Parts: sequence; structure tokens; C-alpha cells
Amino acid sequence: MSDLKPNTQMMRSPGIKLLLVCGLALVMTIPALFVFGIVFDRSSRAETTRSEIAAAAGGPQKVTGPVLVVPVELQNKDGIWQVVDTLLLFAERASASAVLDVTTRQKSLYKVQVYGADLAFEARFDLAALKGTFDTRRKLALGQAQILIGVSDLRGALGDAWLDGVDGAKRKFAPFSGDLSLNAVADVWDEDHVGSRVLNKYQFSPGFGQAISVPVGDLLGEEQLQIKVNFKLGGGRQFSLVPFASTTDLSIKGNWPHPGFGGEFLPTTRQITEAGFQASRTIPSLASGLPALAYDSTFTGWNRGQTGMQVKLVEKSSPYQYVSRSLKYALLFIGFVFLAYFLFEMKADQPVHAAQYVLVGLAQSVFYLLLLAFSEHIGFDLAFAIAAISTVGLTALYAGAVFGRAQTGPAIAVFGSVYGLLFVLMRLEDYALLVGAISAFGAIATTMWMTRNLQWYGAPGSSGLALAE
Repeated sequence: MSDLKPNTQMMRSPGIKLLLVCGLALVMTIPALFVFGIVFDRSSRAETTRSEIAAAAGGPQKVTGPVLVVPVELQNKDGIWQVVDTLLLFAERASASAVLDVTTRQKSLYKVQVYGADLAFEARFDLAALKGTFDTRRKLALGQAQILIGVSDLRGALGDAWLDGVDGAKRKFAPFSGDLSLNAVADVWDEDHVGSRVLNKYQFSPGFGQAISVPVGDLLGEEQLQIKVNFKLGGGRQFSLVPFASTTDLSIKGNWPHPGFGGEFLPTTRQITEAGFQASRTIPSLASGLPALAYDSTFTGWNRGQTGMQVKLVEKSSPYQYVSRSLKYALLFIGFVFLAYFLFEMKADQPVHAAQYVLVGLAQSVFYLLLLAFSEHIGFDLAFAIAAISTVGLTALYAGAVFGRAQTGPAIAVFGSVYGLLFVLMRLEDYALLVGAISAFGAIATTMWMTRNLQWYGAPGSSGLALAE
């Protein structure tokens, strides 16, 4: 009869021990969740700080236009002409280009990309549409016509905006005052409501953001109006060009090697090098869907240009993104390490207390904390090397102390492979799930093979912990 008490013999059974190890692996993911909370808090703080830096430079800028706007006047029953709407004339052909000079600003630990954008617009308007016949009570106030360009935040303006017209004179843009819109009650002579007071609330659409304008009423005497506009605009993190012409040629380039393209119109040609990027696209009339002209009160196409062609100045590596991704595999890798300790325990026939597994699991959780702390200062790759070498060294030396010094070398090899696999998963964005699944299958298959002859209940008269030969 065995000298072990029944409960003691049961606890030293390899089957019971493996179940206990699996349960402990699940429990040890709880500290990893606390680390995830720290990552979220630090990431939110970093995003807030970066947004503040970018906002000080002008924030994400979106430039829209140009559009020719002309007040529409209506004669009331007293013969007085009043502005009741705004006619929008879209360019027949236009081009818009932006050259971004990107620099990095830093506040505390956090960095953000800001830029100064040199903008150039060219547009050709077909004025024949303005020659249409209006009735005797309705007319266009051509002398009050203006060219409008929308800018997300004019605080980012780095200089005056100038228009070159067909007359060769330079005209300076000013913030749009909204004088072309009407938000009042007007006495309107209407065929259906003779002599009645009709409520007219025509207000220029906010689709342009903070618009800038320049008068061009004296340039509308020809069949066409050709203009050029140049100005410099500052911003941060993101830039968008929104086309508002029948056909538009868009071009964005800059000296940042990690652009992220998005928006409603992705570039059709792009080139990305270490020196920077350039991207372009032609938006044909079929894609733009713009009419030759429209009334602002009934025009429904403002939301079609919410993003245009957009470029984001992406960080090459965000420590919070990588640490968050690595935490998603916490259970998998804690399980790998615990399985390795279990196999060392079976081979050495040296019982390991559950508290010792808890210590190993806590070391794995502290690895993520080290990774986060160092990543904020020295970058993810070097931080991973320091945290992984420290954790592998600690757990391997501990395994050597528990199972014998001869097991230190194999422990370093096994645990080093586990952390090497984790680093590979962080770099393989598209194949991370595939590699992780294959690795998990391989770990289970290896454990099954090495324990194929194990006495899971424990052999009578022995501890039952040694792997069977």
C-alpha cells in the first residue's frame, strides 16, 4: 500500500495537476487585464495630448472648392429687390494640389505630425449658364458674385490667400461674412400668394466649414472665368482635398514616409518612399455628380464631399497598439509557459506547488507592464527585447533552481522561443491569427506526444509524476 494519503496522492496525480495548471493559466489572465486597463488609460492620455498639439497647429484640415456664388434677388410687391437665395456655379474643370511640409512636435512623451501645406487651385467656370433668362421679378446680383473656398479651421492659415484673375490683378481673400444669405421675413410678390408675407430662411450651407471669399463681380463679363488661387495652411495629423467641380484633378504629396490614404476618393496613382509620398486622382463628372449650377436652398450635395481625397500622417509604430495586440495573446502565452513548466515537472519528477505557478504567471504579467513602460521611451522593438530578455532570464533561472541547474539551458531555449513567437505575431498583422493558431496546435500536439505514456492517475507506490519511458 502506498504511504501517501489518498488526498495527497490525488493532488500529485499528473491528471489533477494538469487540470490545476490549466485553471491557473485562466486565473493568471486577470493581472493581464489590469495591465490592459493601464494601456487604455495611457493611450487615451496620449491621444488627448496629440489632439491638443495638432489643434494648436490647425488640426485636421479639409479644403473644399472653389465655387462661384451669386446672390439671387426677388422683387416684392412694393418693388423692392431682396436677396432670397444663392446660386452656386461649379467649375467645369479644376485642379487642386497640396504639398505638405511635415514636421514632428512633441509634448512630454507624446509626438504628433504637423504640416504646412502649400495649396494651389486652378478652375475654369463656364459663365454661359448665368446668361439664362429670368422673369421680371427675379434676377442675379452679378456685381456681388464671389469665389468661395472652404477651410476646416482658419486658425491654421500661415499666410494670406490670393486669387489671380483673368485681368492679371491679385485679389486677397477674406473670411466669408455670409452677406449672400438671407435669414429674415420678406414681403414677396408671389403668384400663388399675392401680397402675402412669405417666410424665407435662406442661409448659406455650412458644408464649407469656415469659408473664405473674394469678390469677382467685375470678372463675369466674358464667356468663361479662369482663376488661380494660392495660399499656405497649417494643420496636423490629417489633410483632405474635397473636389467641387464637374471634373477635378487632385494631387497631394509630402515628406512623410508613412501615409494612410482614405476618404471618399482613394488615389489612383501613388508612390511612397523613405523620402515621402505623392498621390493623385482625377475625379470625372460621372463620379462627382455635380450639376452645372444649383440653388443653395435646394442643393443636397454638401454631404457628398465630407472627406474627399484624404491622407493621414500615420505613426510607424504606436507602442500602445502593439502592447494591446500582445495582450490579446496573453492567455495563449501564459498557457505555453505553464505547459512548459508542467513538462519540466513531469520530466524531473519534482513536484511544483501551485504557488510557484502563480509566481511564474505574475512574471508573465509584469512582462507586459515592462513592455508598456519602456515602449513609451525607447520604442516597441527595443522595449520588447529588454522586457523579453528580463522575463525569460527570470523564469529560466527559476526553473533551474526548481528542477536542477541542468534544466536552465533548455528552459531558456523554450521560453525564448515563446517570446520570439510573440514578437513575430506582433509583426505579422495579416497572418497573426494563422501563425497563432498553428502554434497553439503545435504546442498541444507536442504536449500530447511527450505525455503519451504518462501514468495520469499516478502509479501505485510512486508519485506518478515522472514521464513514462
